[in-house]
Amino acid sequence: MLAAPPNAQINADLAPPELRARYQSVFYLAFPAASFVAPTLGGVSLQYLGDRHWLIVGGLGVLAAVGHLLAGPPRERRVAARLRETVHRPERALTVDG
Repeated sequence: MLAAPPNAQINADLAPPELRARYQSVFYLAFPAASFVAPTLGGVSLQYLGDRHWLIVGGLGVLAAVGHLLAGPPRERRVAARLRETVHRPERALTVDG
């Protein structure tokens, strides 16, 4: 609940103006898709892998956290570059159709 507004802002900052709606749609489709797929995959994984399931899931969580931390600085640089571009070309910020 608390992450939704910052996530929407990050998507809007990174997406080209003409593709923002598409980026937002795909991003928000991930939540219902995960709600459908995750319990099934988790149950099958737990059934066939047993206790190793938790080690694998924990490892994936650590990898995701490290990837997120590594992606942060380049993402911030890209957002800053987009904002500078918008300041120099304000007409780009106002148009949606490119």
